[in-house]
Amino acid sequence: MPAALLWVFNENNQRIKSAALRMLLKPLFLLLGAGAGYLGATGLTAGDEKYDVEKLGNGPESISST
Repeated sequence: MPAALLWVFNENNQRIKSAALRMLLKPLFLLLGAGAGYLGATGLTAGDEKYDVEKLGNGPESISST
């Protein structure tokens, strides 16, 4: 899915005619997309301890074997 979102971003980014405006807005759009992705990932994993975003960096010992 991230690859598809990047493709959509690139396709829509090319619709901006002004190269200067495109370069100024690109970081903003990338930050908004990353923020939306994080909120989406935390929303999808809310309430599920196995896939909790807070445990991503803890390694396999933090995952219970159910």
